[in-house]
Amino acid sequence: MVVVASPTVTRQRTIWVLYALALAHSAEDALQAAAEARAAAAEGRLDAAAVSARAAHVAAESAFFHPDILSLLYFPSEYKMAVYIPLFLPTLMPILTGLAWDMKFFVRRRRCAASYRAATRAGAVE
Repeated sequence: MVVVASPTVTRQRTIWVLYALALAHSAEDALQAAAEARAAAAEGRLDAAAVSARAAHVAAESAFFHPDILSLLYFPSEYKMAVYIPLFLPTLMPILTGLAWDMKFFVRRRRCAASYRAATRAGAVE
């Protein structure tokens, strides 16, 4: 593939086209190596199939973890909060309310048990 730069193409767009070409080449290499591995395995050449499969894996990983594409996965905190607050806040409120009720019940039960134990030690309850 050849990249043709016209005067209307900005520098940033040209850089992204180059990155896209690098990723496309990595993906093509991965697919080609995977096809070679499949063909070698079908023919019974297992050593060649293993080598081609490793090459396909390395090419796929290099395309997937390309630094410029990986940076697109990270969003600012504001975007994360804009997504997660409407999702988890309605779920979190009943959970926190239930937790508060359970703590309140636990404290009351513990106080009642402590007073019962104190009363049985004093001989008031039989």
